[in-house]
Amino acid sequence: MPAKNDVVSYSEISMNEGAKQFLMQAPPAVDEKQAANIAQQYYDVVAQVKSLAGERDKNFLLKTDQNHLWVLKIISQSEQLAEIDVQVQVLKHLQKQACKVKTPVAVASKTGHDWERYQQGEQAWNVRAYTFLEGIPVNQVAMTYELQRAFGVTAANISTALQTFEHPILERVILWDVMRLNHLEAWAQEVSGRDVLDVFILSFFKHFNVVVLPKLQQLPQYAIHGDLSQSNLVVSADNECAIDGVLDFGDMVKAPRVVELGIAASYALDTHLDMQISLQHIVAGFESVSALDEVEKDLLMDVIVARLVQRIVITTWRAQRFPENAEYILRGTAHAKAVLAALLQHEFVASRYASESTS
Repeated sequence: MPAKNDVVSYSEISMNEGAKQFLMQAPPAVDEKQAANIAQQYYDVVAQVKSLAGERDKNFLLKTDQNHLWVLKIISQSEQLAEIDVQVQVLKHLQKQACKVKTPVAVASKTGHDWERYQQGEQAWNVRAYTFLEGIPVNQVAMTYELQRAFGVTAANISTALQTFEHPILERVILWDVMRLNHLEAWAQEVSGRDVLDVFILSFFKHFNVVVLPKLQQLPQYAIHGDLSQSNLVVSADNECAIDGVLDFGDMVKAPRVVELGIAASYALDTHLDMQISLQHIVAGFESVSALDEVEKDLLMDVIVARLVQRIVITTWRAQRFPENAEYILRGTAHAKAVLAALLQHEFVASRYASESTS
């Protein structure tokens, strides 16, 4: 058993099993009263507590007796210590980098540790805290071309700030890593129906593995946020078209920066706006910070589609196994299906995959 705050090597775990267990574990069974006790025991604060949504962890909003707003995270038992450590260290790194986008600040426990171990009977969970990033989640405001441009700007700013960040855990396998899309093919077959979208999704794996992945692997690899989704981005009440902050670094991996942009674009696209014009705004936003080369531009659509496929397959598969949390798990699945279907109706996208979808 490692000492508190020591980091175990992820190589000690079977990578495939580790990746699967990461998504198969239900969130910890901790309520608001217990969270208040944890806050007092480990952080020496008396706090008002409100439960927050979470897919793998149990999260609580704390309003402390000094009127600070923190998030208390009760961490899934499937998450290794190295996984916790990277999420703390990246926040410290971004503070030092003076990142142009606001991010939470890690809060040490009263004994100075980055996280603590909470025991409840025979159950035990690691817990950590960080400042609450105030603002309006992007999924609560109307999507516009200007906001889509902000997605591109944010992807560029975050990927630039992370280029010098290193941590051994970034080499692990997680199933939300676009570069590991092939790990989801069996799940896709398991949840697939017979409609046109399902047929395309199954055919896309071959295109990605044969055509796309080798090109991505030739590009420089950096730490990326890996999940610049509408629920992980906030805007201020003063300007709903400018992204003000970024949350949740739990899906960080090493990948080309076009993967960061493609993931962000998959969440920014909206069926109420013209897809081609939207993509132009997203790319223009990124390039206002850092220019893309021709290879990156060519791969962008493939990355967008890969992320949409991930969002559909993983959430559908998990919702079947955790029906009690299905509403939260599936909160973005309809959007992913609608965007993918809309993209495939455009000739500039459909022609790219014509041979794969008919083979």
